Amino acid sequence: MAEDERPRIPASEILAKIERGEPVEYDGVIIFGDIDLRSLDKEDIKIVKSSIKITNSYLQGLLDFGDSILNGDVDFDGTIFGNSIFFNGTTFENALFSNSIFYRSANFSHAIFNKDAVFTSSNFLSQCFFLSSTFCMHTNFVGAKFEGITNFQCSVFKSSVNFAGCNFNSYISFSGSNFKESLDFVESSFGGSAQFDYIQSDGDAFFMRCIFSGDADFQVSKFKRSADFTSTIFGGNTRFRSSEFGENAYFSDSEFNESVDFCISKFHGRADFNKCTFERDIDFKESVFFDNVEFCTTNFNGSADFSYSRFDKHIVFEGSEFDALTFRDAKLEWPSSQEAACRRAKMAQEKNGDREEAGYHFYREMDGKRKQKPWYIRYPELVLIQWIFGYGVHPLRLWACWLGFVGLFALLFWYYQGIDETASQMNTTVTAADYIWFSIATAVTPGYAGYKPTSDFKLWAGLEAIIGTFMWAAFITTFARKYMR
Repeated sequence: MAEDERPRIPASEILAKIERGEPVEYDGVIIFGDIDLRSLDKEDIKIVKSSIKITNSYLQGLLDFGDSILNGDVDFDGTIFGNSIFFNGTTFENALFSNSIFYRSANFSHAIFNKDAVFTSSNFLSQCFFLSSTFCMHTNFVGAKFEGITNFQCSVFKSSVNFAGCNFNSYISFSGSNFKESLDFVESSFGGSAQFDYIQSDGDAFFMRCIFSGDADFQVSKFKRSADFTSTIFGGNTRFRSSEFGENAYFSDSEFNESVDFCISKFHGRADFNKCTFERDIDFKESVFFDNVEFCTTNFNGSADFSYSRFDKHIVFEGSEFDALTFRDAKLEWPSSQEAACRRAKMAQEKNGDREEAGYHFYREMDGKRKQKPWYIRYPELVLIQWIFGYGVHPLRLWACWLGFVGLFALLFWYYQGIDETASQMNTTVTAADYIWFSIATAVTPGYAGYKPTSDFKLWAGLEAIIGTFMWAAFITTFARKYMR
């Protein structure tokens, strides 16, 4: 291999220029030795007046500017860092690290970037730390590669952020970070676990066409504006539990290959899950949808659980397929949506042979259908068909109503002496128990069990016979339907 013929510059020469406050400008050189500001015997917090421009060069030794204030611009465009670098606690003006390569660890924790921070097409081959850093103006990592553990936890981005086309091949964390303006991760790939839990995004968030090969964690995150995950692939477990979407949330054409958790989340704008594929279970328990939510032409290969959720507007499932679906104790404000959603859940449960759940969703489907009828039909149906007969899925409720009905007529006959003792086949005085027996017999048999109603109560006895017999037959049918196979 040909020997590198680039000029070789000792680190001491650079340190001397910094100490004198002179500009540091090198291009296409090899710098050997450590550049450590602590060797200048300055105060703990070092103020560097020199601008530093070392481009297309190779730094062999350690670079330590920790706890420094860099008043001049810093430009390491195209430079290779062969050893560890330390900018922890450093304050930058303009910081340019485009096309740089970091072979060892890079530490920018607690750093402050007062102006633009540019790391486009840089390559971090080892671990990289930006923990609790502050980016005051535009931040640009477009096309950067992160091979090792990458940590941006609790960082603050006061202006727009661009990580489009980045490759995060190991664990990456933005936990607790605050994005004041737009956030762009379009077409980025995440090879390990990706932690975005507890983030706050005040601007639009773009994650279109991303690939999450490991787990993706967005728990307790807050997106004040639109969040776009269109055509994204989630290869591992996906968690958005307790997250909040201030405007529209787009997940259309996305693939979820493992379990998905949206429990206790809030969607203030439209939620778009059209043409998605869920290979495993998806959980929306206790979530709130303030606007329309769409799952058109979506494939649910696992169960979809919307229990205890609230839907203030429409929910649409046109052309979707389900393995299992439930809306148990969910609140659907629009009757038409309740009818359609519960019908689909009923069909899915019937396909799985779960008649208990199918009956529950049939009841709610009919309730939604009833609410769409005119008031003069809606309210009588509420009392007679829904409360009493339970749409054929609540036999015990019907039985209790039948007992109450029989008891009411027994009380009526007893109070008004509705049995004709002189015409009765019984020779004894009619007691309260006889009135109860008379009411039961009238409600379930063609006769009066040896008793005869007075002329004033023949019509009432006939009415009890008609209604009671119908209720008893309905109870037997409902009971058999619910408990017999």
